[in-house]
Amino acid sequence: MGTRRKTTQALLVSTTELPVAPKLPFYDRLKDLLERIDFDRHVELACRPYYQSALGRPSMPPSVYFRLLLLGYLIGVDSERGLALYARDSLNVRRFLGYALHEPVPDSSTLSRTRRRISLNTQQEVLGWALQHLREQGLDGRLARRSGWATSPTALAHRPQSVPAYRKFVASLAEHAYSDELAAELE
Repeated sequence: MGTRRKTTQALLVSTTELPVAPKLPFYDRLKDLLERIDFDRHVELACRPYYQSALGRPSMPPSVYFRLLLLGYLIGVDSERGLALYARDSLNVRRFLGYALHEPVPDSSTLSRTRRRISLNTQQEVLGWALQHLREQGLDGRLARRSGWATSPTALAHRPQSVPAYRKFVASLAEHAYSDELAAELE
């Protein structure tokens, strides 16, 4: 029987030693479907009024925000903190969002700031548009059959996929953010 050994962190790591996640068809299929409907371009055009090119530090691209929200919506991750942790911990989600292993993914405060910057109407329009196009391409059936590839089997099965449900989702994100901020103030 082996015993657990204490691990040490290497100072330098060869790129061939970096972890590589097995590709999950769920993320690849969703990414392909989003590319087919030109999701990133649509999001950038819809969010253009909310972004200034010359002011402040570079922001998270709106397409990354909406990809993460869409993914969270489809698999049942209902908080900004949960979305950020999910993105940070999953190599497949990093690949889906377009982040390399060495790049930091957006944290929950960035998601919260972005949510507050973009109007609820714009968020509803973008996600409603995306869900409509993904349904037209048969996403509903594929996701229902494949939900176990991304999350627990029941998370997707019980999640309604409609714009009214998304309004509740965005509202719950705001509620979670407010309770997190309130808890931080009380500490």
